[in-house]
Amino acid sequence: MALKLPEEGISYSVNKHNSRLDFFCDWLEASVIFSDEPLYKSDVVDSLTENGVYLEQDFANAFVDDAWAIVERRFRRLEHTLGIKTDAMSFTATKKWTDYPAYSFCVFLSCVGYLYPKSFNKEDFPIVYGVQGSIFEKICHAALTARYPGWIVKRVGWAADNAVKLKDCVNEIIAELFEREGAERELWVDAYANELGLDLLMYSSFGDNRPCMPVTMIQCASGKDWINKRRTPDLSIWSKVVSFNSPPSKGFAMPYAFVDDGEFRKNTLIVQGIFFDRYRLLDINAGNWLPAAVEQEIISWMTPYVAAIPRLP
Repeated sequence: MALKLPEEGISYSVNKHNSRLDFFCDWLEASVIFSDEPLYKSDVVDSLTENGVYLEQDFANAFVDDAWAIVERRFRRLEHTLGIKTDAMSFTATKKWTDYPAYSFCVFLSCVGYLYPKSFNKEDFPIVYGVQGSIFEKICHAALTARYPGWIVKRVGWAADNAVKLKDCVNEIIAELFEREGAERELWVDAYANELGLDLLMYSSFGDNRPCMPVTMIQCASGKDWINKRRTPDLSIWSKVVSFNSPPSKGFAMPYAFVDDGEFRKNTLIVQGIFFDRYRLLDINAGNWLPAAVEQEIISWMTPYVAAIPRLP
């Protein structure tokens, strides 16, 4: 088994499973796509017992069974992209991680934020979070463009490769949506404002140069701080910036995933809009939806980091 157990989220368990199921599921996925060998359930159970996480194999096997079923559903949902062979006892990747860079990127962010934070948050080998966020926005932009043909999807959040001030973006939003300036625009949009939590603007135009069209304002959160961004963009603030003739809706995208439908539902209620987790975002059966330039950017950025994922000798 190529990858070491996670640095966090794995805890000694005797009569109760004390490890984080969500961490463990992401670790299973990463173990399949970032190694060159099949992942066998029996080896996973052995690893948990040999590392002292579990004393009894039967109890360890129960935990692995739960995680295995979740990951198997995930792989099958993206089967058209990943081509990972799944069965009750093994997962086998038939492609390299570079063949599905958008998915690999999202799983790698779990490695950075949750599975191996000690290995990747070091001064001598830092993660460039500005680049990480910019890449994730590009993935979201391409994915939503492919998912909603006929809709216009625009990157409006400030990034190193998209250094447009908010005041200029607001002018474009007002013009493109045929809306009017809000009463308190100057209060919220000064010379230093960048995005007000808005990364992507998505809308469907009727082509009649009039307002009142479907509009969604989307936050793309690529880091562990996604939990603090769920209420952004704040539409009560945006209604002061733009005098919308009909209110827009909200959207939120992140590269992570939940193992429990209740957790997903709870977070969607906090977002109060469309919620794109890793699988909603990437479940696109539309051929080569990710631009080649973005694919190459992902691969070039990830390659040295993938080599640094903690592995067994």
